[in-house]
Amino acid sequence: MPSWDPNNLTAHHQRRIAADAGCFEELLGCAAGHTVTEAEYDAASRAAIVGAWAEFEAEKHIAPHTYDPATATFADDRLVVAVTNLSRDRMITCFHEHFNTGMTGHAIVTGMTVGQRRLRF
Repeated sequence: MPSWDPNNLTAHHQRRIAADAGCFEELLGCAAGHTVTEAEYDAASRAAIVGAWAEFEAEKHIAPHTYDPATATFADDRLVVAVTNLSRDRMITCFHEHFNTGMTGHAIVTGMTVGQRRLRF
């Protein structure tokens, strides 16, 4: 199972609770007013890998003739997406796929059937 560098885990957890406030809380069924903890975010990233229905390796195109290093990506039925290095021993990031539509997209994605989410992804 991949592990997080502690600083990377903290940075990505903080980014998710700031940029997508309420997203992971809803996915995890948290009580109103509860903010997902770093440990809960870590557990969600691991669960996405264990429960993944999709796994693929890819490079990300960032500019003409320039690519980020290849990574392994995992997606579960809720479209929680975990990204690791190719050797699958280091976690890089974890997020909920909203198809670039922010929390509006979160509501749409969570309202889809599993089949619809898989097809859209």
